[in-house]
Amino acid sequence: DISNIYDTDKDLFIKSAIKKGTKKIYAQENFNIYWNKEAKFAKYQHINIKQLLLGCFKKTKCQNEIQWKNYYNNVYKKIYKDFLYTAKIVQSGKEYNSENTISKILEFYDSINKLLFLYLNYNGFFFNQGTPSIRKAFSIGIINDGDSWIEVDYMIWKYNNKQCLSEEIINTMIKKHFNIFEELNEYFSGLAG
Repeated sequence: DISNIYDTDKDLFIKSAIKKGTKKIYAQENFNIYWNKEAKFAKYQHINIKQLLLGCFKKTKCQNEIQWKNYYNNVYKKIYKDFLYTAKIVQSGKEYNSENTISKILEFYDSINKLLFLYLNYNGFFFNQGTPSIRKAFSIGIINDGDSWIEVDYMIWKYNNKQCLSEEIINTMIKKHFNIFEELNEYFSGLAG
C-alpha cells in the first residue's frame, strides 16, 4: 500500500534529519517536497510509483551522504588547508601576491558552496549553490553568524561583477570574517568523522 510506504519513509526521514540537528518542521516540509518530486517523476516516466518509492528515498539518502563526506574529505579539506596557509601569510603582514590570494579565496568560497549544497541535499533541502544555500544553512543552524556570511557572499558577488577591488575582498574574507570559516570547518569535521 502506497500510504504505508509514505508513512514509513517519512518517519525514517524525519528521525534521521532530527538526529542530525534539523528542526522537525523543516524535516517534514522537505520530505513532502522530496516525495512529491519523486511521485511526479514516476508519473512522467510511466514508472510504477510504488516500485520507485520503495527504494528510492533510502538509496538517494545514502548516495548523498557518501557524496558530501567524500567531497569534504577529498576536496574541501585540501582547499581549506591552502586557504589557511594563504590567510596566515596575509595576517602576518608579509608581502603577498594579490592575484594568487584572490584565486585561493575564490576557489575556497566555491568549495564552501559545493559542500553546503551537497550536505543540504543529503538532509532533503534542494537549493541552488550560493546565497540560497547559505540562507538555509543559517536557518537550520549549520552556520551561526548569518550577517557575516551574507556580507562575504555579497563581496564575492561584487568582485565577480567587477564592483570591488582585490584588497576589499581580501580584507572581508581574511581579516574581518576569517572566524566563520573556522567554525564551518569545525562543524563539518565533527560530522564527517
